[in-house]
Amino acid sequence: MLNEEEKIKLQDLFKSSNKKDHFKDLYFLYGIAVHYACNIEYGLYLMLLGPAWNSVNDLDEKKVDEISSKLADMTLGALIDKIKRFYKLDIKQIRYLNKIRIRRNYLIHHFWGEYGVAVNRGHNVERLIIKLRKITIFFHQAAEWIEFSKASLIKSKRV
Repeated sequence: MLNEEEKIKLQDLFKSSNKKDHFKDLYFLYGIAVHYACNIEYGLYLMLLGPAWNSVNDLDEKKVDEISSKLADMTLGALIDKIKRFYKLDIKQIRYLNKIRIRRNYLIHHFWGEYGVAVNRGHNVERLIIKLRKITIFFHQAAEWIEFSKASLIKSKRV
């Protein structure tokens, strides 16, 4: 959960003093959204390290590094697929992970393609800021959900 100082900082991010600041706000919000999306991927990566290491006989430093590197190079979709195989998830959790993947892929692969020309011309920047606020909030909440869920899922781990 966010402490009071973090909440104030996030609220301040969503305020623009004038039109000139809109572009700065737009790129800043995009960066924050991507940051939270990366936190989600890293949280899933951490959840997979233990089960991956446990599946190897005679685990040594070289194998730990190989497994860690292989997991770190996986796409979000591949990490989610592995999470589904290693952990007992209910249908709501599976749907939420799929929603995270879809929204992350949109943000990374389609957002600028869809809106880049308009932004370059200075059109609809305010509308995009509102859209990015919603996306940022979604990824922040999803990152918190991953962090919160990690402990209970690890306890209920199926090997």
